[in-house]
Amino acid sequence: MSTTINISAAEVISLASDFLSPYSEQFDGTKVILKIANAVDGDQQSLVFVDSEAAARTLLESFPALLITTGALADLIISLHDSDELNIAITANPRLCMALVRAQIDDYDATDSEWPEIHSSAQVHESSLLGKDVRVGPGAVIGANVRIGDGSIIRSNSVVEHDAEIGKQCIIHAGVNVGYASKLGDKVTVKANTVIGMEGFGFVPDENKYFHRMPHSGRVVIEDDVVIGALCNIDRGTLGETVIRSGVRLDAMVHIAHNVEIGRDSIITAHCVIAGSSKVGDRVMMSGQTGVLDHKFIADDTVFVHRAGVTEDITEAGMYAGIPAQPWKKYVKQLGLMKRLDRLEKRLKSLEDK
Repeated sequence: MSTTINISAAEVISLASDFLSPYSEQFDGTKVILKIANAVDGDQQSLVFVDSEAAARTLLESFPALLITTGALADLIISLHDSDELNIAITANPRLCMALVRAQIDDYDATDSEWPEIHSSAQVHESSLLGKDVRVGPGAVIGANVRIGDGSIIRSNSVVEHDAEIGKQCIIHAGVNVGYASKLGDKVTVKANTVIGMEGFGFVPDENKYFHRMPHSGRVVIEDDVVIGALCNIDRGTLGETVIRSGVRLDAMVHIAHNVEIGRDSIITAHCVIAGSSKVGDRVMMSGQTGVLDHKFIADDTVFVHRAGVTEDITEAGMYAGIPAQPWKKYVKQLGLMKRLDRLEKRLKSLEDK
């Protein structure tokens, strides 16, 4: 459900003036927007984003206060609804425009403003240093020598262990554990029940196959502008660091093992697992349930789909799929061969039955 807003069409244009402009001279910047809606539900007080022909064709006669779409779709809408009431602004990428505009006028308030800045049930060690406008929610624990930058929010029942550093304007959601000596940059969001900086899965067998624990004395370093989904786990380094570079996006339930490095602006979706000491390049994309074995290298701009299993280094950018991960064209060709083999098997069986 959209939050209640109150903004003029002209003010929306000004928020995104680098990539958004009125469609025609008849644009009315005085129209008031009270909500954001989809094409079907929009009314005369709505801001509506349209990024497909299908959505354009569902637009109702109660035209929104402001319709944001592409130039081509605007032409289509005008041809379907020749009305002076249409108030359109155009952009090359309506979805991106929607994200950037909504972040400024229609975002969720994570400040826990119903509570005092430091809730009475929170435990904040006397040696910790909290910046300006830091908020600490009910039941949260801030350990010794912790440093938290201006404007950051530690929500209910989260734990920030001793000597950890959290930068400015971070949001640590409920139930998160930030392990000792972990370092988070500015504008990092960590969603509920994620664990950062726990000891990794390190055990060494003896001759009797009894597994002895390997201590992990490294740390986790997360650079600026990173989003980590709910229920993720990022292990600290055995020695040295586990590093998440700037701009990375992790979906829910992603496991990052000890001493892994994830390159800048990479995006990793749910249920992916990256084993210890692997290095993932910049702008890598992993679809759900991708798995990477330990000590593997993945080149910049690589894309994994169809539950890819990385068993060897990936040294050339491209799209890979399957187990073991193969270049996309080879993978699709093999799928075709498997279908042909299945049909051949059925034909042979039918001949044998005669």
